[in-house]
Amino acid sequence: MGFACEDIANAAVWYHRSVAEDLEELARRLARAVTGHVDGVLKVFLPLVESRGEHRIACGDGCSACCANFVRCSVPEALVVAEWLDDPAHADVRARFVAKLPGWRARAGNDPTRIEAHLARHGGSGDAVEWDAYQKMAVAYARKQNLCAFNDDQGRCDIYEVRPLICRSVYVLETADNCVPDRAPPQIVSHPALEEAFREATHRCAEAAARIGRDPEPHAIPEAVARALGLPGLTPMS
Repeated sequence: MGFACEDIANAAVWYHRSVAEDLEELARRLARAVTGHVDGVLKVFLPLVESRGEHRIACGDGCSACCANFVRCSVPEALVVAEWLDDPAHADVRARFVAKLPGWRARAGNDPTRIEAHLARHGGSGDAVEWDAYQKMAVAYARKQNLCAFNDDQGRCDIYEVRPLICRSVYVLETADNCVPDRAPPQIVSHPALEEAFREATHRCAEAAARIGRDPEPHAIPEAVARALGLPGLTPMS
C-alpha cells in the first residue's frame, strides 16, 4: 500500500521538526554545561574575595543596579530560559514577561538594533574610536533606566535560576552605586580563571548557535528570549 502525497509531506515536516528540536536540545545542554563551569569557578573564587575582610561583594538579593544596562545573551542561553518559562510551574513568570515586553521595547526604541549593528561591524576590531562610540551608545541606553523585562516590581530577577552567563558572571566590590551611568567606574571582580571560563562559555555558545543555523551573535536578553519563545511580532531568530 502506497503513501499519499499528504502523508509523505506530513512525515517530512515531522522529521525536520524533530531534527530541529533535537539540535535545540543539544544547544541547551551545551549552555547548561558551560554555565555550570562558570558557576563552579565563582563558587570557589567569590568566597576568597571576602575571606580576608578587605573587600565586600556589593551584589546581593534585590540589587538591580546593572539590570537597566544593555546586556545580551546567546541563542543557546535564550533557549534555556524559554524552556524554563514554558514549564507550567513558571506560567506566572512567563505571563509577567509577556506583559512587560511591549513597554520594554517601547522604552528601548531602536537602540538595541543600533548598538548590535555597531558591535557586529566593529566589536572585534580593537579600534579605540569605535569602542568609545559603543561606550557612548551603551551609556545613553543605560540613562533610560529601562529595567530588564525579567525584573519584578521589587527589582528582583524573575529568572534568576536560569539567568544568562553575563548576569551570573559580573560582580562588583564595595558598592553598586557606580553600576549606573555618570558615576565613577565600578570595581568589577576579576580573575584569570573567571575571565577564561566566561570567554570559553560565550565562544561555545556562539558555536552552538551556528551549528543549529541560528545567529551566533548575542542579542538583548528580552529580545533573545522572546524570539526563542516564538512570541508574536518578531521574526524567528536567524
